[in-house]
Amino acid sequence: MSVKIIVKEAKFRNKNDEYITPSSMVQQLLDIHTISKTKRILEPCCSTHRSIPNTLKKNGFVDVIENVYNENGVDFIDWDCDNKVDIIITNIPYGIKNFVKFLTKMRHVAKEQIILLLPMSYLNGKERYTFYQNKDYPLSAVYPFTRFSLLTNEAQDKYKGGMCLYGWFVFKKGFVGDCIMKQINNDAYIITDLRGAYKTK
Repeated sequence: MSVKIIVKEAKFRNKNDEYITPSSMVQQLLDIHTISKTKRILEPCCSTHRSIPNTLKKNGFVDVIENVYNENGVDFIDWDCDNKVDIIITNIPYGIKNFVKFLTKMRHVAKEQIILLLPMSYLNGKERYTFYQNKDYPLSAVYPFTRFSLLTNEAQDKYKGGMCLYGWFVFKKGFVGDCIMKQINNDAYIITDLRGAYKTK
């Protein structure tokens, strides 16, 4: 049974490793995590669907910068950022192997916060743990979704249940204290699981 499920999920993989962030996931982040609408926000790995910038703009954010992945040919790692921004909000392309290098670049660009949609498995690992304890820019909050999700290369609001549990990871410059964790209930946005056995009304 497990093998069949994994094979079925694998068919959703795409050549560009592009997994669109559902707009509802972005909205639920904004509902649980307070961000001033006067802040300059960068989406450095923006897909052509622009789900994160579009949701921000619908919520009244006006200073939103988009670096569209695979559209303007600019890789964020190589991007010469002339002006620093206040906050970065993004869903890192899964094909990026050196996560530490990517986050290090973000720490040089974002003056206040870095907010990443990541698999909860990114809490694991000795190297990541050490990196998250950075005194200048530590991990300050994690908002895991209650339901496992399947992200695809299609823009969506509701989405299928899947094999991966995601969460928003918040890194805050100058943060002192214990990292907090608060769940986000995404049950209303799950339309079916991998076998079609669960559907919301």
